[in-house]
Amino acid sequence: MYCGLVVRVDVRVKSVDMADTVLSSLPSDEIQKCKVKQFLSKHEVSSNFSAVSNKAPRQPENRQLVCLHGNDNKVRAFSWNGVEICYLCMVKQNLMIMEQMMRKYPVGIQTFSEIIREGYLYVDKTDLVWQLAHYAKFVFMSRPRRFGKSLLTSTLESYFKGDRELFKGLKIMSLEKEWTQYPVIHLDLSVAKGQDSAKDLRETLMWMLEPLASIYGRNETETTPGKLLTGLIHRAKEKTGRQVAVIIDEYDAPLLDVLHSQETLDAMRKVMQEFYVP
Repeated sequence: MYCGLVVRVDVRVKSVDMADTVLSSLPSDEIQKCKVKQFLSKHEVSSNFSAVSNKAPRQPENRQLVCLHGNDNKVRAFSWNGVEICYLCMVKQNLMIMEQMMRKYPVGIQTFSEIIREGYLYVDKTDLVWQLAHYAKFVFMSRPRRFGKSLLTSTLESYFKGDRELFKGLKIMSLEKEWTQYPVIHLDLSVAKGQDSAKDLRETLMWMLEPLASIYGRNETETTPGKLLTGLIHRAKEKTGRQVAVIIDEYDAPLLDVLHSQETLDAMRKVMQEFYVP
């Protein structure tokens, strides 16, 4: 391993972007022919890399690529237009690893857009998000706490909204070609925790749907959370002409605090059943 090596002489790589810039200046068709030894005028490239590692071959001739080989006959460096580029590909790889190590961990952050925009460490499983969106219509996910369910729902929201820029460089970019924008109804029912009665829960659910009602409208007959949600879905589809993505996080959160009271639990369960059944 050549971990930590940087470009010597004229070019010093300090970031992955700079490495990309230097690499992009090299003609790809020439790089594919790295095994072919080339020469600068009056400077033959040695087959022993150690003999030339501290001295860059220099010549004013323009646009010539010289491949410096090691004892194992593998390309160890390039000299492009008289500028030595040592271990550039290896340096780029190590820089990417170092940048990953230096990234902040998203402790307590469950919003995909915030993780990406603020440069937090993100384990890329967006290829699975794409598969989930294309091969399933109804999905129910049950996992233990802290397994990333809320982050997944946030990722799905960004995907269905067509926020292509957030996914730049992630696996899903090679899979998704259209990036269609769909109307999204994303509800986090942890907001409804701590309600003491079915009446309070019903009012909280109606309050949660109010922002969506201001966008898609509301009928006077929609007096319950379930009726209002159903109406919102239909009107969102009519308004946009596209299917609606309904994402619900913490689906059972309102019931967890009343498990000790059977009477209250039964009453609140009926509210939730009416909410979920169209």
